[in-house]
Amino acid sequence: MKKVLYVGIFNGQNIGDLVISDQIYKFLRSENLSVTLIDFITLNRVETPTTEIQFLKSEPTHEKVKKFLSNSHLTSSLFIRNDEFISNVYSMYKENAMYCLSSIYCREYIKGLETCDFVCIGGGNLLMTLNTNYWAVKVNRLVKLARKKKKKVFIISVGAGPISSKKAQKLFSDALNMADYITVRDENSKILLEDTLNVKQHIAVSGDPALLLNNVRVEFKNKEQKNIAISVIPFGKKSFSNLKWYKESSYYIEMYEKLIVYLYDKNPNFVFYLFSSAYTDYEVILQLENHIKERNKKITEENLKVIHIKSLGDLLEFYQKQDLVIGTRMHSLIIAFTQYMPIIAISWQDKVSGFMSYIGMSQYCYNLNNVNAEIDKIYKDSEKLINGNQKNQEKLLSLRENYTRITSSILHSLKQERQ
Repeated sequence: MKKVLYVGIFNGQNIGDLVISDQIYKFLRSENLSVTLIDFITLNRVETPTTEIQFLKSEPTHEKVKKFLSNSHLTSSLFIRNDEFISNVYSMYKENAMYCLSSIYCREYIKGLETCDFVCIGGGNLLMTLNTNYWAVKVNRLVKLARKKKKKVFIISVGAGPISSKKAQKLFSDALNMADYITVRDENSKILLEDTLNVKQHIAVSGDPALLLNNVRVEFKNKEQKNIAISVIPFGKKSFSNLKWYKESSYYIEMYEKLIVYLYDKNPNFVFYLFSSAYTDYEVILQLENHIKERNKKITEENLKVIHIKSLGDLLEFYQKQDLVIGTRMHSLIIAFTQYMPIIAISWQDKVSGFMSYIGMSQYCYNLNNVNAEIDKIYKDSEKLINGNQKNQEKLLSLRENYTRITSSILHSLKQERQ
């Protein structure tokens, strides 16, 4: 039996990442491979993957220092004025540490390289940078370490973009041009790799591994009310501030408010459920709930609720009784699609519009900053999808077959090669 060292995201508070890595792990096992797991975030070995968020028992040291400096009477004003500078210095420290101390940081990974036949790295939006080059440095180091040990590298099922700096582009480009096989989850990612990163290798569009999730949803019909699940992202946060579409936080709070109030005015039988597949979003979700209820007397506990999602199981159970998902987090949409649910996308990155195009539903995809101008169309689409009978089973089956065919073919080639 061949041995593969798989590096994916097995830690964190984004259920989408956990589902992707879990599905890739299961797929590798189904291909008769012995799989050793390394978490991309911590670079620690993982014994058993989980789709349940694991909350840290204590804050990381740098977060404790940040909190102390921001709350201390002596340092708070200085820290607030120089917050961005301090964050940049910390990012540079992490990047340089990964360069210079990779033998320490990547100890478990290097150990895994000694016994594996080949390496898989990927799943999720690994080829992305916003305000730091750290992920680009990390991917570059992982690929170079594998090549140094003469191991074949398969960059598997990745999403790409945005990549905000020339340095990150070069790091990713160098790494990908050393890889033996590359699959991406959508056409937009392929275009970015070819045109921006100048990747010369063949790039196959395999789709997202989360599409392999089995449907467990029993058909649900609620005669008296229609349940609308609304996936929320805190678009006004600082880490998005260098992206072209960025506006102040108040704009997006009001956007969600206008959407919910308009849909309710059009159909008072709508009940709205605010949620996210990333637990870090809930601070803003609770702020949004309070904002809407304080400004709109007709929106109450009866028709606007917050649902806390801590695992894939929670999300699937929640979806059992929802009639429609209006989504921003891409994997809230993908997982809903696997459960044969109607979805409407609010696109904030190419990956969201890329997914909707990939599944043939671009007509139900709205640009984030155009939502206010297209609320009536969103309402009409909502009614159409809720009352329709479109389940997309055949399309989903075709996408799963495509993923299996492309990925199995590459794994077959890797299993045949001698070290």
